[in-house]
Amino acid sequence: RTSGSVWGRLGNGALYHDALRRSTNQMQIDLRGFIDQFYSDQELSIDGVGIGISMGSISEDKIDSSDPDVKYPRAYRDNKMFRILEDDSEEELTPAQRYQEVEQYGGWLRTGDISWYVKDQIIQRYTTRGDQLLNFELASENKIQNVYGKPDCKLMSRFGIEYYYLHKQLAIVWSRKKGTLDSIRVGDFKLRTEEDDLIKGVLYISGIREVGLSKIEQRHTYEGLLEGRPTKRMNDGIIERALVSAREASYSSVHLIDPPRAKPELKRPYPFGEPENLPSIMCVGEFKSINPTMDEDADGSSLTVVWFQDNFAMPIDQNVRRSIESLKWDELAKDTYY
Repeated sequence: RTSGSVWGRLGNGALYHDALRRSTNQMQIDLRGFIDQFYSDQELSIDGVGIGISMGSISEDKIDSSDPDVKYPRAYRDNKMFRILEDDSEEELTPAQRYQEVEQYGGWLRTGDISWYVKDQIIQRYTTRGDQLLNFELASENKIQNVYGKPDCKLMSRFGIEYYYLHKQLAIVWSRKKGTLDSIRVGDFKLRTEEDDLIKGVLYISGIREVGLSKIEQRHTYEGLLEGRPTKRMNDGIIERALVSAREASYSSVHLIDPPRAKPELKRPYPFGEPENLPSIMCVGEFKSINPTMDEDADGSSLTVVWFQDNFAMPIDQNVRRSIESLKWDELAKDTYY
């Protein structure tokens, strides 16, 4: 997050100025057909435009603004976008230039209160806000579940409480702070297991909430053990000291992924305790999410996780990864403020 009207980037999405949501020529769309699609086998779409459709299906003359996925510094004023040059001067980009950059690099197209995210010239997801949400006739949060049924998943974000209906790739976002429906999103969440994420330490809690490994400390579990065998009592002490150390060093909450405890078969009794082996590497990692758990005004949330695996990361052991992704993040993590 940056100050002023120049915004940075985060992941595949773009952080954009509120001015981009304003339009002098608001395009009103009747969303009643969209609502009917929820109860049928049809794919969710608005005016025939849905996920997996070419960006060319949205007429260029209907686009109020666009925000390409490019890395150069930008500034926004009065629904205009400016490129910040090396000498700090600004160069205004025409609507046609911005549209062409979205074609080439991906990014957002906006028409009225609807935002379409494009990658490789294909619509990946879209969001609708504003007066058009009145079509959904959701006057209270309780009505969401009454009308659309029990969600597959529900979590807090900086926009409000998100109700996820995975079979439709639909998220209904209710702002408890404002007491109104914040937005409707389609297609911007799915379980992702790209190999690149394994190396980067990106995980998806419940297949939805993206969390990233911000730092990690690793060492040999039995570092300093010169002779003798590990025992259950020794291992209990190693785990307890790791948790105490993590709590002292971290602002976030700390959680242990219970490690496998191997019981070696010995030919004779071991006189110094019950023999037991933990995986050879102890890891302490801090994971962060851009979404909070309790407070809509928080900047995100974080959780420190202690686990054991056979080899140094990266990647994180697959069994550990699955355990972390099944955690109840909203109950375990702590909101963060910057």
